[in-house]
Amino acid sequence: MPLLLLVGYGLLQGAPSTRDLATQWVQENHVVEVATFLTLLLGGLLAFDLARRWRDQRRPTAQTAALRALGVALVLVAMEEISWGQQFLHFATPGLLVEANAQGETTLHNLHGVQGTAGYLYLLAGTVGLLLTLPARLDDAPDWLRSLTTPSSLVTALVAITLFGFVKLYADGFVASATVRMGVRWTSEVVEMLVGCVGLGYVGVKWTETTRPLANGFRGEVSSVVRLLHLRLGRRGGLLGRGEDAG
Repeated sequence: MPLLLLVGYGLLQGAPSTRDLATQWVQENHVVEVATFLTLLLGGLLAFDLARRWRDQRRPTAQTAALRALGVALVLVAMEEISWGQQFLHFATPGLLVEANAQGETTLHNLHGVQGTAGYLYLLAGTVGLLLTLPARLDDAPDWLRSLTTPSSLVTALVAITLFGFVKLYADGFVASATVRMGVRWTSEVVEMLVGCVGLGYVGVKWTETTRPLANGFRGEVSSVVRLLHLRLGRRGGLLGRGEDAG
């Protein structure tokens, strides 16, 4: 599905009849960017909550530290996506960034020397995610690393992100056609949304795995209380019934 999403969007960009609509979707403050921001932010906040739960459960420090690092990364990218609120609040760009930022915005990824490295970031995100599928298959992997294993349901999306990273680097370095380069540029916005979905999906799966035993335990306690009340009330009802019958 993720590969089809990218190919489908590329076809929409390539067809003259749908190019304007496809371009509109990925403009600032439109559906793709808003979805990217929300998935990244929610994933980051959920990661912080899960790290707190793991700390309370006395999980290994490395495990909670890795999740906190992921939370920081997700929130950082989410805020970069909306220029740290500048897109909505319309405040002036701080003086230090006016000249240093290629777009004159309150962002770090548009700083001179940093802008244009998105392809490497896609490769990094995809490669790390794919490497984290290995711990569950390694007999000598420590338990804390096994707990960070990437769910198999996210592998296809990670492959798509990684492959597009190569496409982005190739287009930036070797493609001369302005139309093709712009098409790849707009498709990057869809890839960033996919990164947000993967981040949220990863943390969501881990959060569910952590909270499910607690939820099952709570339901078990409630069920025990209900059974106890049922037995006691049943006994009382039986005694009352026998007393009435005897009378």
